[in-house]
Amino acid sequence: MNNTKTRKPNKRKTASWQLVLIVVLSVFIVATVFTGGYLLRSLLIKPQTGKTDSHTLYTGTGDQPADTLVETGSNPNTSDSEADSYKRRDNVYNFLLLGIDEVAVNTDVIIIASFDCNNGKIAMCQIPRDTYAEFNGTYGKINTAYKSFRAAAVRAKSADPTKAALESFADMFSKSFNIPIDFYVLINLKGFKAVVDRIGGVDMYVPYDMHYEDPEQDLYIHINKGQQTLMGDDAEGFVRYRSGYIMADIARGDAQKMFISAFISKVKSSISIPMVAGVAKDVLPNLTTNMQLSDCIYFAKAALGVDLSNITMMTMPGVGNSKGTLYIMQRKAMLNIVNEYLNVYTKSIPDAYFDVDRIFTADPGTEIYNLYMSGDGTVVTYNADEIEKDGIKIALK
Repeated sequence: MNNTKTRKPNKRKTASWQLVLIVVLSVFIVATVFTGGYLLRSLLIKPQTGKTDSHTLYTGTGDQPADTLVETGSNPNTSDSEADSYKRRDNVYNFLLLGIDEVAVNTDVIIIASFDCNNGKIAMCQIPRDTYAEFNGTYGKINTAYKSFRAAAVRAKSADPTKAALESFADMFSKSFNIPIDFYVLINLKGFKAVVDRIGGVDMYVPYDMHYEDPEQDLYIHINKGQQTLMGDDAEGFVRYRSGYIMADIARGDAQKMFISAFISKVKSSISIPMVAGVAKDVLPNLTTNMQLSDCIYFAKAALGVDLSNITMMTMPGVGNSKGTLYIMQRKAMLNIVNEYLNVYTKSIPDAYFDVDRIFTADPGTEIYNLYMSGDGTVVTYNADEIEKDGIKIALK
């Protein structure tokens, strides 16, 4: 049973949101700068990824212990007719969106997004950066997985270690969730401030005074409460501020979500060819993606027609371990999110075929395993339109 709930925007949410959507939306907008016959033709070309009608579910490596995690009692490491009969819904695509910390080469922003182009709906689910995961023969926080995959690609003398690492990262999620990851976008956030300046700033209500200085990070935040047009420097300060919040990173995610909703609204209301040309200059040097130009143009046209009310945001539910160092995702809620928001197929992914390699848990009997199996499956979601109108209340120290 899917226990999905939509939380009102004036209550504290549990998701942590970052800047990746800002640049991803800009990627789509950039594509519209290409005009003339090519643009008109490209608008009609559906992306070739995902054109296969049927799909065989991943059934695991076959070396998992006999004490299966699934409730059905079936063995997820054997293939049967059920796993071979999955058909894709038309014009629905999944994206892996990553924001990278260039210094440590960690992906502190990890979002899986699903775009139903036919119905004009976008769902975005964040994977918290401290999530426990097993990858590339080791385990640890998931924000280090890309770095690990890239190091392995370098050792293997890959012609393009970045691309190889992104493909491995996407494959990890695809196998665990048993859904295709059609496209990936790795974003360098250097262009963030330039993009905000390029669109003339973001108009929004700042709910609290924000004052904080950290010379080591060259970070100086001084923003007053009230209606503001946040230009690049202040926009960066707004989305990075956390020192005054009781919930720190969680609350910073609330603030970032408000900024993202306001940003989307500003872009949709002010798009122009000169603005797009400038965004192209700011964004293109700062990303890596497997999308083709025609894909970008197709998604740009579709994305600009999506109402804020049809943009749903959430995080993979989970709990912290006893040491407070790891975030453990909860299996039941994970499966509910996948089936309700990320599943591109015409029927649900069964429990027997979900996370069959136990990527997101440790051995049975451990604290991580017990936390992974906990929870009633409840999912908290947020609507971008409600957030833009009413904001989110954030508890202060």
